[in-house]
Amino acid sequence: MEVPPPELQRTFRIRGRTYYVDFCWGRLVGEFDGEDKCRSDADRRRYEQRRDSDFATIGITVCHWKWEDLLDRKRFYSILTTQMYNAGVIASIPRFPG
Repeated sequence: MEVPPPELQRTFRIRGRTYYVDFCWGRLVGEFDGEDKCRSDADRRRYEQRRDSDFATIGITVCHWKWEDLLDRKRFYSILTTQMYNAGVIASIPRFPG
């Protein structure tokens, strides 16, 4: 079994707010949390909590990852496939390829 390809740069309108997600697999969205120098850590945390909560109200899980996750392919694969499985995107967690 392979990991399904995502829909890229999808837009959602939830509770009157517009959100743009990096990756979408139906009931799971994936977000790369890079450096954001425009917001304080507290502001960013509040925004992400509200955003994740808004997605939860429509039955969508948000999976976040950072640079250090991407630097370790097995770690990233495990994070992503576990979240895909939990969200019902895939029926079982496939073995890491390689």
